[in-house]
Amino acid sequence: MRRGENTRAIKYYTQEKALWPESTVFMDGMIQTAKVAEKRDSK
Repeated sequence: MRRGENTRAIKYYTQEKALWPESTVFMDGMIQTAKVAEKRDSK
C-alpha cells in the first residue's frame, strides 16, 4: 500500500474479504492498518 492510497486499499481489502471469506481475519487486520495510516496521513 502506497502512502496516500489508503482509501483505495480499504476498498480492495473489503472486496477481497467478500470474495474469499477465509481471508477475513487477515483482511480485517489490513483494513485496520490502512485506517490508522489514513488518519496519520491526513494530519
